[in-house]
Amino acid sequence: MLGQVLLGTAIGPKAILSSASLVPFHIIPRPNLTCMRGPFQEMKLNEIIPYTQRDCPKQCLEQQPNSTFRSQSDVVQQRYCSSDKSETLLLSSSTPIINSNDDDLGLTSSSLADDYIDQDGICVNALPYANMHNKDPKEVERYQAVHIERAGGYAPSYGEREPPKLRILPPGSSFALWNCEKRTDCDSPFNSRNNIKGSAWTSDGKEAFNEQNYADLDRRVIWVQHDRYAFLGTKNTTLKGDIAAMFGFFAENFSHVLHDNFPLLAYLKSVVPEHTTFALPDTKRYRELITFIDPSFTDRIYFYQSNEIITVEEGTLTVANPGGRFLGSYGNTLLRYMRHWIFDNHPETYPNDEKYLIFYSRSGPYTHHGRKLDSQHEKNIIALIKVNMKKYHRNETLIVFTGNDKEGHILPYTEQFRIFRHASTIIGPHGSGLANIVWTNPFPKRCQERVQMLEFIGGTEAKQVQKPIFNGYFWVLRGMPIDWHQITYASNSTEQLTFVHLNDLQQALDNMWGSKETNSSNNITCKWSPGQNDECITHISKLIDPSVQRRWLLFGDSTVFRLFNSSSLSEVLVHSPLGKIHDQQCYRDSQLECHRKKGSRCKLNDLFGFPYRDNWVPHNKSGLNFIGPHKYGASNPYCTDCSGCFSDFLQCALKGNVSSYDSCGFVYGGYIHMEYARDIEIQTPEFLTTQENLAAYISTVWNTRDLIQEWRRPVCVMSAGLHDMTIKNISTKSYVQNVNFMLDKFIPVCDHIIWLGNTSPTASKTSSSNENSTYKQTIPLTKSWDRAVTEMIESETKFTHKISFIDVHESSLTYPHADYIHMTRDWYEKLASGLFLPLIRLSST
Repeated sequence: MLGQVLLGTAIGPKAILSSASLVPFHIIPRPNLTCMRGPFQEMKLNEIIPYTQRDCPKQCLEQQPNSTFRSQSDVVQQRYCSSDKSETLLLSSSTPIINSNDDDLGLTSSSLADDYIDQDGICVNALPYANMHNKDPKEVERYQAVHIERAGGYAPSYGEREPPKLRILPPGSSFALWNCEKRTDCDSPFNSRNNIKGSAWTSDGKEAFNEQNYADLDRRVIWVQHDRYAFLGTKNTTLKGDIAAMFGFFAENFSHVLHDNFPLLAYLKSVVPEHTTFALPDTKRYRELITFIDPSFTDRIYFYQSNEIITVEEGTLTVANPGGRFLGSYGNTLLRYMRHWIFDNHPETYPNDEKYLIFYSRSGPYTHHGRKLDSQHEKNIIALIKVNMKKYHRNETLIVFTGNDKEGHILPYTEQFRIFRHASTIIGPHGSGLANIVWTNPFPKRCQERVQMLEFIGGTEAKQVQKPIFNGYFWVLRGMPIDWHQITYASNSTEQLTFVHLNDLQQALDNMWGSKETNSSNNITCKWSPGQNDECITHISKLIDPSVQRRWLLFGDSTVFRLFNSSSLSEVLVHSPLGKIHDQQCYRDSQLECHRKKGSRCKLNDLFGFPYRDNWVPHNKSGLNFIGPHKYGASNPYCTDCSGCFSDFLQCALKGNVSSYDSCGFVYGGYIHMEYARDIEIQTPEFLTTQENLAAYISTVWNTRDLIQEWRRPVCVMSAGLHDMTIKNISTKSYVQNVNFMLDKFIPVCDHIIWLGNTSPTASKTSSSNENSTYKQTIPLTKSWDRAVTEMIESETKFTHKISFIDVHESSLTYPHADYIHMTRDWYEKLASGLFLPLIRLSST
């Protein structure tokens, strides 16, 4: 899979962003992958530079980028498609396409991935539309077209656009939310609910956001000139210290506060200093929801009224411009902050046997805006859901949720949260009750563990139900990790009473639950903790044949070296086999020749008998991004960054006919240093990366025909990540791509790969050797990278049944550490003796 999509014509911007790091132009997506003849040029304001275009050579698509730069639209990678650099291919770095064997690689909706992994390692919706289930294919096409247009094309759908613009105004600046409702003295009367308008200005009258077109009736414009509305002021308030002020659409409404207000609030909360006071609209919903989510935060809030002019003294005023009253266009960008905010204060999760299947009914006494399902039809829908729960062996508890208790009282937020945090599937008509999906598990471990949503919305067949058509929560909440599905109302629906096609409902349930059953069979993960070995032993022994004697190789950084060297693994895989050969307990010296290979920090090629390149290739000439080494090994060719990773393994060869000798369950192996998922520490004339060279070594030295006949290919225990996290600006996506590269090289030479997940660092982030230095490895990052690797492995059919994943992160959180990164010796000994030695013994009997 290529990690890019073509972005063709380049044009100058209408407004240049303030960040000097952004190349001042936009890239507009084109429908086909084409190369542009002519080198990249800087562009002037609104300038269009035409390029002669042709189909891209396949080798151009597959090569590594020559350079990377940021535009206002995206991170852009540049490739030279010809040796004289006369042809340039500009590719976005964020949008995946499916690789093809054909030379013509077109960009269509079917070639885009449905999901992507964000920086938290969470599976998020990638496309600008949900899974629509409708008997009419043209209706599906209309639905997708509406959402693509709303998203501005495919590229923005990935939800990683730039956050809203911030302005930090000096002391003496002011802020107000205007309300012109029922006023005859306003040029263009508006209210502060649907048509929101505010102003922020300095003491000398300069506007925070000069949008050049203060169209008061244009609902997309939310910031207006203060001098036109200052006469509305009913109260003047002075606040001291640093202040962050904001307002949002329909601040009195439960669902709109959650998806059109709080994502921006959570973002602001994360970027301003902790001492900052927040000025927020004084509404019942704001007060109640903030008190529930984060009670301690209320101490930092000043709740203001509409037309109250707030002036800041002895501090700054921070305001944000999201570019409109709705936040849906930001996708995951802002919702990610709200997910963290909620989970930090409410981290509860529940096991699978306590999950709920929630049906949302709008039959409660406090339901407004119609869209209630016909009562008998609703019973038929619930009956069909129950039939399919039995059909697909769904063991959840079915909950009919109205938002009210048995006496008709509105459920408290604590109970609504509890119900939806238990959710595995949510089904029902579009309405405020579905906004409770913000309480669902925000950090599922795999795509298959995401909550599933089936939402009923209006379409062209039932335009009368709600305007605009295809209006649902997907657009505003697609940044949540939700597997989202939708069906439309039937033509006999009205604005008050609705029906759906039961055939569409059945199709959706088949797709949701049938596919999930299939996907769950590819679960590669087991969890290990000291003393709890059975789950992983059972899981892995099903994937490797225990009746065959095997060799075991461990690859990784210093954590894997300590697992090998601080436990009995070094005795079992290196020392004991040498003793057995010497004492002729198994093979005779004349039949099996083994040499112990011990490495040092430098002269890495000598250990494996590799030739050296004529010229060492440094990072900046490798054509590779986000790779190691970047410390000691970067300035000392053929050396490692790691100062405590020393290879120690046996290299054996069979001589003559050994069929007359008893192998006695002879196993051997060892540890080979490989600290990154992709690096250039070991370079040869044939391969540039360590991973390619070591895979070639295993193939040619360890996997000779006679050795494979005797032992098969080795079982490879691998790990990477803790060193990769120290690479400057590396993203989760780049790390996962490097892991994919590494696994792709070793799958052919290993009989099975056991991926050992990252242990958690300690809670302290400060290095003992330097109080001013901070480790890049964090608990959330190690956890999210583990999730991302798991998702990638499970999604790639080429890895199916060939890789297993041992999750040790959770158990390492509370276990004693030897330092910030490493566990105590006791941890490694328990992992070796409790898990790996039983597996090795299975292959030596």
